[in-house]
Amino acid sequence: MQTYLEELKVYLNNLSQADIDDALSYYQEYLEDAGIDTYPACIKELGTPKQLARRIRADVNVNDYKEAGVNNEKSTWKYFTEIFIAMASVPVLLPLAGVLGAVVAFLIATLVALLLFSICVIAFFLICFVGLIYWAITNMGIYFNLSIVAVGAGLMLLGASMVLTFCVQKMVTSFAKWIRQFSTWIYGKTLNQIKGGNQ
Repeated sequence: MQTYLEELKVYLNNLSQADIDDALSYYQEYLEDAGIDTYPACIKELGTPKQLARRIRADVNVNDYKEAGVNNEKSTWKYFTEIFIAMASVPVLLPLAGVLGAVVAFLIATLVALLLFSICVIAFFLICFVGLIYWAITNMGIYFNLSIVAVGAGLMLLGASMVLTFCVQKMVTSFAKWIRQFSTWIYGKTLNQIKGGNQ
């Protein structure tokens, strides 16, 4: 059992010392209560030390996310990756992890397409703004009324591009938040149930 816990500690080296101590204390007590004292028996009950470390890191990330919410400094991509790897390390959850990865990949592709389209529209609006202002300035003496209309239209396009930029930023932020919430929900509903059933 001690060899198993020592290997587990090595795989948890990127967590805080408090989280490592809590995890090692919990699993040592769990194994002692279950009467499991050999390395093979530990693997049979909890998986390899590397697999268990992935689940522990995911648990810590989920708990940190629930406590810190959107203020959590860890990037959404890293958060999702750690949840995905933790789920993939449990053979029963491997198909679900694949579905989760496919759904998120599809949504990311959709978001990228929307972002590219939005960037093109914003660029078009800005080019039209510059063109209208340039035309208005160069033709102010000849077509005064049309120049004023061109300036107004250009300012409207500038405003529209600014609004669209704000909307795109909000969309990306909301998408990142949704990925975290969805990953957390899936992880909580699957892995935690399995762990509860095993203990």
